[in-house]
Amino acid sequence: MKKIMTVCGQIETNQLGKSSMHDHVLSDMDSFRGTISDEMRESCPINVDDKIKLEDLAYLQHGYYGYSAENWDLKDFDLMKKEVAYFKERGGDSILEPSAPGISHDISLIKKISDETKVNIIASTGLYVEPTWPEKFLSMDTDQLTAFIQDEVDNGIRGTDIKPGHIKSAIRRGTDKEYSLMRAAARVSNETGLSITAHTSRATHPDRQRQALQTFIEEGVDTTKLVFCHIHYTFLHIKTISEFLHDPSSLKVHLDWSKEIMDAGGNICVDLFGTPLDHELSGQFHFPDIFRLLGIFELIKAGYEDQIVVGTDIYQKAMTRTYGGHGYARILDFVAPQLLKADISQEVVDKILIHNPARILSY
Repeated sequence: MKKIMTVCGQIETNQLGKSSMHDHVLSDMDSFRGTISDEMRESCPINVDDKIKLEDLAYLQHGYYGYSAENWDLKDFDLMKKEVAYFKERGGDSILEPSAPGISHDISLIKKISDETKVNIIASTGLYVEPTWPEKFLSMDTDQLTAFIQDEVDNGIRGTDIKPGHIKSAIRRGTDKEYSLMRAAARVSNETGLSITAHTSRATHPDRQRQALQTFIEEGVDTTKLVFCHIHYTFLHIKTISEFLHDPSSLKVHLDWSKEIMDAGGNICVDLFGTPLDHELSGQFHFPDIFRLLGIFELIKAGYEDQIVVGTDIYQKAMTRTYGGHGYARILDFVAPQLLKADISQEVVDKILIHNPARILSY
């Protein structure tokens, strides 16, 4: 019988329950913090070096979050335990934690949070985008990356006895090393049956995303175990506020790439639900939750409900409930009830929250 590996050991598939399939519990995202220019600092209405204060939240949420050191620090055990406990209180059962070396924190503390909140947390082996890789990984070829991932699967994450239940891979620009990581992830998945997250982002060119899917297919991966996350970035083709102002009629959902992934057998994760943050300072168009929801709704109507999962991707402090965000519970407080109100059946909602995650994560 298939099992799912959590940080506290194996569980039965029917113990997984309602699941967020992309969320960080303890992590260090400081590598993403921008350097604020002297000119911007002079015009900035807040001091980004200060601790986060309630009166500063609006400014942080509308672009200045990128320069706040405290905002990128998710290493506070008590804070993140409180956030996970609230997810449990709202009816959540499990979290897939995709942090990897370069952005991850103490895996033993994640296990402690899981044990104390009774939320199943599935940890990941693998790596994130190349700019975050610790130096020792930069010289590794595909075989060496494969050996690294396999060793963590067999023996535990970063020298502990805590075993991963999932593999993280990622591309941003689509470098040779990032594709080598994907080949390594595919080979370990083929050997073990573990599922894979393929991270792409707003900055990833569509051709590079397509090359990622082709890389997994070339390696013979079971695409039913493959999840492309942050897929909502491909739902809208508008990139800037200026584009929208000049052509408001272009605000429509595009689902061809999602369908291409799922027609190849893969899965998509629609995440970042509830993020209060936008990119106004750089003129980028903000992506409201309603368009994420619309994408899911249209894909369900097109018959893809067996290949969709969701998450909130909490990766900044301003996204937590404690600091003015929605926290992990947005998929339970907004996504599920709104789909039900739109006449999507409970059976289909349960697939997205419960059964699809269990199928993907079990091996």
